[in-house]
Amino acid sequence: MKLISVYKAHDEFEAISLRDLLEKEDVQVVIRSRQIPMYDGIMTMAVGYWGDLLVKEKELEKAKEIIEGFLL
Repeated sequence: MKLISVYKAHDEFEAISLRDLLEKEDVQVVIRSRQIPMYDGIMTMAVGYWGDLLVKEKELEKAKEIIEGFLL
């Protein structure tokens, strides 16, 4: 099973909100934080975002549509 990043979340709250939205639409999603414990957000500055939302390759287009609709 290949997981693909469907969205780069700006912060943890956004990642959790989008995960919950996708799960309500029966899209399985995994959050992959880019943060390093004890360094309080330094990786957000280094890479430009908090973390990734990962979905199965076959659910990528559905997940994109749901996220785009929510963020409009």
